[in-house]
Amino acid sequence: EESRALFVTISSYVGFAKTSFILFLNKKDVLEEKIMYSHLHDYFPEYDGPLQDHIAAREFLLNWFLEKN
Repeated sequence: EESRALFVTISSYVGFAKTSFILFLNKKDVLEEKIMYSHLHDYFPEYDGPLQDHIAAREFLLNWFLEKN
């Protein structure tokens, strides 16, 4: 949640309006493990994908960050 808030704050800052960002979506192994007992919907209410599906979760997160930039 902190990463999400920080990204939104930085990417919406007027001083960075014409700045490119590089987003590293690392720790895929951690996502695969956590998605089995912690649902993405609890952190992103707009997520309506399947539970315990790390691929769908990863695609959702990528699209979420892309939409915010």
